[in-house]
Amino acid sequence: MTLVAGALCVSAHGAGIAAAGELRYDRDIRPILSDNCFRCHGTDAKSRKAKLRLDVREVAVEKEAIVPGKPDESEMIYRLTTTNADDQMPPLAMHKTVTPAQIDVLRRWIAAGAKYEPHWSYAPLKRPALPPVADPKWTQGAIDTFILARLEDSKIAPSPAADRRTLLRRLSLDLTGLPPTPEEVESFVKDNSPDAYAKQVERLLASPHWCRS
Repeated sequence: MTLVAGALCVSAHGAGIAAAGELRYDRDIRPILSDNCFRCHGTDAKSRKAKLRLDVREVAVEKEAIVPGKPDESEMIYRLTTTNADDQMPPLAMHKTVTPAQIDVLRRWIAAGAKYEPHWSYAPLKRPALPPVADPKWTQGAIDTFILARLEDSKIAPSPAADRRTLLRRLSLDLTGLPPTPEEVESFVKDNSPDAYAKQVERLLASPHWCRS
């Protein structure tokens, strides 16, 4: 339970870290375009301007809004950076602003070839490769490896392992909202079997206090 909570915290902390690494259309580019560009250059033909769709790579490339590998020759970058009010995009009337950091992300994405991806919900599932870590002995599973990689990247040392009393208290509060009884704590502390923790999980999931909704 502690590791899952840690994963959520690390994920939230590192939400913007992609700016320094490999860019992905679905994660890093689509949100910028969707918020600022798709209203006039997206799926809705009635509101589309200049017959330009930025959500379809072939159209964006054909119109030279995007010139893969050449951000400075891409009309999109020009429109986002120009000081000419007549050419500037998004138009001032839309009250939208693409930040310099976002423009830099778009530049780097175009320079890398402007690769598009299908929406994540349509993409086939695939298991990602585990990232390299300096202390593989610390991990107990794949999730731990991703957590440790992010911690090491941020130069943060993992917290020490919780003692058994603390661990059971966390587990019990997470699953039932109630603390364990002294008898339950002592039983867990004295249980040296390799599946001691798993047995506590099963016990709490079978409890009438576990919320199934």
